Amino acid sequence: MRELGIGLIGTGFMGRAHALAFNNARAVFELPVTLTLAALADADAERAQRCASAWGFAQAHADWQALIDDPRVDVVAITTPNHLHYPMAMAAIAAG
Repeated sequence: MRELGIGLIGTGFMGRAHALAFNNARAVFELPVTLTLAALADADAERAQRCASAWGFAQAHADWQALIDDPRVDVVAITTPNHLHYPMAMAAIAAG
């Protein structure tokens, strides 16, 4: 089965909710892929590492652009405050 690497930007309430959802998606849906928690990013490097470890992500980044550039990331979930989404989404789209 094909793997999809998940990248999560943001570690607040919505970040945690998305991490829990990605971890439990297989229990709810019959997915044609395996979801892998590839990388997590937060502007606070210590928080990024702490949350990545606690939520099961393989890599922590202190810079969202580094997450988008990470070759293990296929899907980017942006869970930062809404006013920060645009540059992150445009960079993710540009990265394919």
